Amino acid sequence: MNAWSYMRIARPTNNLEKMRNFYVEVLDLEKIGEFNHNGYHGLLIGLPDQKVHLELLESEHDLETRAPSEDHLLVFYFETKEEIVQIKEELMAHGYKPVEPLNPYWSDKGYTFEDPEGWRIVFCIDIQRYKEGVTFN
Repeated sequence: MNAWSYMRIARPTNNLEKMRNFYVEVLDLEKIGEFNHNGYHGLLIGLPDQKVHLELLESEHDLETRAPSEDHLLVFYFETKEEIVQIKEELMAHGYKPVEPLNPYWSDKGYTFEDPEGWRIVFCIDIQRYKEGVTFN
């Protein structure tokens, strides 16, 4: 396989400003870029110094924006339980409440939330830390 530079996951939205607020302001992800061409307006976000980006785009075209299922996840791994509890508290302060994950695998590893369009996000302990016995139950 050839070496790759970075990876982008593209996802449509009908509420770009609401999604910008959630991902950039509430979750504090970095705005990497923005574009407006051929009827599409998009926002590129990611973690600082990482090579994986999330692209949120809206269009004048009719886009399906609902999550395909409750098991389509964006997963963020953290080194400490305290970091995960802090992000949970910050999300709750903005009116977001944890939801029960469809797959019970995620239950004792952290917290699952839904973004403004119902896509699920998991904030969980790094797998190595989990193997060392750090859980949420």
